[in-house]
Amino acid sequence: EAVFVFPLDVYPQPKAARPRRRSRRVRRRPLVVAATSPTEAASDAAGTSPAQTPGADETSVTADRTDAPAASSASPRVRWRFHWYYLNPLWLARAGLRVVVRAARSGLWRLAGGVRDLLRRALRAVARQLTPLRVIFAAIVLLIALTAHFRMRQVAREKAAIAFRDAAASGMQSFAAGDFFTAAQQLETAVEALALIDVEGARAQEIRIAAREAAAAADLLDATLDDVIREAERHRRRGRLEEWQEYFRVNFAGQWLVFETAVERYVAEDGSVHYRVAPFYTEQGTRVELDVDLPIFSPLWDHDTQPRPVATDDKQAADSVASSANDATTDVIFAVQLSSCTWEADGSWHVRFNLGTACLWAHLDAYRRLLGLPESDRRSLEPFATELKRVERILKRQASVLGITPKNEAAP
Repeated sequence: EAVFVFPLDVYPQPKAARPRRRSRRVRRRPLVVAATSPTEAASDAAGTSPAQTPGADETSVTADRTDAPAASSASPRVRWRFHWYYLNPLWLARAGLRVVVRAARSGLWRLAGGVRDLLRRALRAVARQLTPLRVIFAAIVLLIALTAHFRMRQVAREKAAIAFRDAAASGMQSFAAGDFFTAAQQLETAVEALALIDVEGARAQEIRIAAREAAAAADLLDATLDDVIREAERHRRRGRLEEWQEYFRVNFAGQWLVFETAVERYVAEDGSVHYRVAPFYTEQGTRVELDVDLPIFSPLWDHDTQPRPVATDDKQAADSVASSANDATTDVIFAVQLSSCTWEADGSWHVRFNLGTACLWAHLDAYRRLLGLPESDRRSLEPFATELKRVERILKRQASVLGITPKNEAAP
């Protein structure tokens, strides 16, 4: 026998629709609320309307109210009231700091977000433009450019080396012959070539020093420093100090002076090391200060660069040269370029020099030519033998400090 099981409802019945939920949002509608006054309160207590009560306030306000709560149960709005505590400086400082911190945080976050978005857009734009073919092409172009750059640099260094060799040889010949103007031009070319080939050593240092000495000898001041101060005094007595500055700039500025004097090393109150020379006075008694606080003097007192022993017969002179680096005052021969000559409030003239071009002198032959001493006539040099020995000791010491060994002629 077959058994058939039928469902409970053979014919399905339609389901009843779910009831719609009422929205939680309550529609607000304007409600007219009468202004609270003693008259209205009395009328409410008596059960009469405000219109029936004499003196009733007919003024009404419109307010928002929900349908659910009653008017008497509405919470009152909190109103800000001024308090003297708000004038407390500490409270004001905290409030101001809080505002500044919030503004800074907001500004920083906005700035960081803007930069991040900008970088992201830039990377996306670059990524869209990058393709394998373009990357390969850019690599080939970069390789060609680097090869050309290094090749051109190598060619320039080779040309600079040839120019340095020729200019240095001809310049030193002119320098030894006393043709300082030609030597200055040729040695300047050699120094420029040195900057390209980047060569250091005794030879390069000697070329640089010889170039400075040749430039100083070629553009040496025609007058003496006394003549310069005398002209400055003439302008000062006439009350033309402003005109003197222009006159100095046109006639004296940039020209060279060679000094042979004693330089003193001293330590200031702050611990810094300075150098000075003794002032001199004009015929009228005017004080003249030479501002020679130059960095070129520091190697002379540097214990790490003590001068080598000087080969001389005079043992006392050799001992003085070896120990002079430790003295507070020592004799120095140096060349400087005039920069300014001004009248200061202390009633003295101050002569200043170019710090970047000052140099220690190292070649004896060039210095003898500056002094106008003959070269071959040894008899005529006998009166100057003692002085030349002293000058030679100074120059040998300075050349040793500078790290060069110039081929100076021996003093008689």
